Formats: sequence, structure tokens, C-alpha cells
Amino acid sequence: MRVLAALWHDIRFQFRHGFYFAYLIVSAVYIVLLHNLSGQAKQLTASFLLFSDPGMLGFFFIGGIVLLERGQNILDPLFVTPFRIWEYIAAKLGSLALLALASSGGIVLGSFGSAIAPLPLVCGLLLTSSLFTLLGLAVAVRVTSLNQYLFTAPLYITLLCLPVLEHVRLMESPLFWLLPSKASLLLIHAAFVPIKNAEWLLSLFSLLVWNGLAAVWAYRSFYRHVVLKTGGEQG
Repeated sequence: MRVLAALWHDIRFQFRHGFYFAYLIVSAVYIVLLHNLSGQAKQLTASFLLFSDPGMLGFFFIGGIVLLERGQNILDPLFVTPFRIWEYIAAKLGSLALLALASSGGIVLGSFGSAIAPLPLVCGLLLTSSLFTLLGLAVAVRVTSLNQYLFTAPLYITLLCLPVLEHVRLMESPLFWLLPSKASLLLIHAAFVPIKNAEWLLSLFSLLVWNGLAAVWAYRSFYRHVVLKTGGEQG
């Protein structure tokens, strides 16, 4: 019940601070852009936009959320209560995943209608959103200002996003399979162009492994940089 309450609080927090309004505008702009494209160019552009914006929105928004909560002294008393770290993280993952799905759903339906494969799209977006939210959380608790976060964040994600070069046909390498963005782009693009079963399984495996590693890093980072400094207990 605490997770659901925290999830509802986060949704209201994001709505109150204009997150949903911002993505309503962004989604409308993307729909207009995609309506001016056709064929393979439209599919490739849609995949890239869905990956780079709704998919990765958690990475950029979580920094603002954590720093805003710190500025409002929300985190200081939170972890001297029975509220646990994993409940806090789960609420953040859920709320930002809902925002990502709402935004991407509007973009896809407004640009392609129902002529897509929803399962790979939903899998790709959820696992991408959770991964980058976890990574963003781990980075955000290490900094003290939004400017510092915006300066530091690209240093962490540039390498992970190298497979974008393959998506836009600039560079190819089998080593890109070691990076999560390869799997994310493949699953999201599979909403428009079918992929092989082996690619499905490998993509899911890659993103699940990366999510697991990111979850451990985020949990330990939060415990070290937030909970220990407030005198709370691990949980």
C-alpha cells in the first residue's frame, strides 16, 4: 500500500509541476513531424524519437525530481519512517513509466494509428524507461544542483547510446549488443518492422540484465548518499 500511495503522490507531483503538460506539447510536435514523413524514414524517425524522448525521459526527469525533493526537504524526514528505499524507487519507476507510455502511445496512435505491433513497443519502452530512470537516480543523488546534474549526466549516457549510430546507418558493430540502447532501439523499431525471435530474446535479456545492474547501483547510491545522511535505516 505504501508503494501505491507513493506512486499516486509522484503522479500528482509530476502533474503539478507541468510534466504532463510539457509532454502533451512535445507529443503534438512529434506527431506533426511524423505526418510529414513516410515509409522507412517515418519508421526510423519514430523509433529514434520514442527511444530518445519518452523512452529516456526518466533519466532527465529523475534528476530534477530528486533535486526538487531535496530542495523542499522531502527526503530528509522520509527515511526515518518505515518507508523503504525500494518503495521510493518503485514509485519513481512506475510514475515515469506511465508518463512514457502515455506520451509514446499518443505519438504512435496519432502518427500510425493501430497499424503497429504493441508488444515489442511496450516492452522496449518500459525496460528503457526503467533503465534510464535507475541510472539517472544513481547520478542525481551524487550531485547538489540541477546544473551539476545536467553537466554530469551526458558523461554517463553517451557511451550507452552509441548504438544510435547504427540506427541512423552511420556505423555498425556487433559490439553494440553489449550496450542496452541496441536492444531498446531494436524492440521499439519492432513495433513497425518485425524482428527475428532470436533478436527478441537477446534484446529482452540485455535490457533485463542492464536493469538489474542499474537497480543495484541506484539502491546502493541512494542508501549511501541520501539515507545514511538522514540517519535512516536500510530497507
